[in-house]
Amino acid sequence: MIPLLVAAGAAVGAPLRYLIDRGIQARFGTLFPWGTLAANVCACLVLGLITGTATAASPPQVYALIGTGLCGALSTLSTFSYQALRFAEEGFCLFAFAYIACTVVAGLAAAAAGVAIADATWALASRGWRSRPVAVTACITIPRWLTSLSARHA
Repeated sequence: MIPLLVAAGAAVGAPLRYLIDRGIQARFGTLFPWGTLAANVCACLVLGLITGTATAASPPQVYALIGTGLCGALSTLSTFSYQALRFAEEGFCLFAFAYIACTVVAGLAAAAAGVAIADATWALASRGWRSRPVAVTACITIPRWLTSLSARHA
């Protein structure tokens, strides 16, 4: 059962990576591989969310489907490595270094943010947030805060 869940997640993750990469590269059309960077960072964020919730309540099947399957296919170490190597071989060593540094730092930050969001969500849920998802609470609270802030400075 677990291998089928991994395959199902990968069947979604690989095309999603392709679409993210093509969409971003078509929009920006630069030498820097923004699409691969975005796909890798998104995968790190989702994996952080799943890791944070898996320790709290998720069964291993969820981690297999989303963590190993979806995130494994969404992220791409081989493309990242090839692109960094290509930069270095073509004499763009600064691009290669920047790409490697951005990917590692942004990926770690995204994974940490995912774990923190999951922890905060579970903390709110354990205190009884009246079944309101965090995103809904944020969408209600942030505009109220911004309105009150702008009223004070008007």
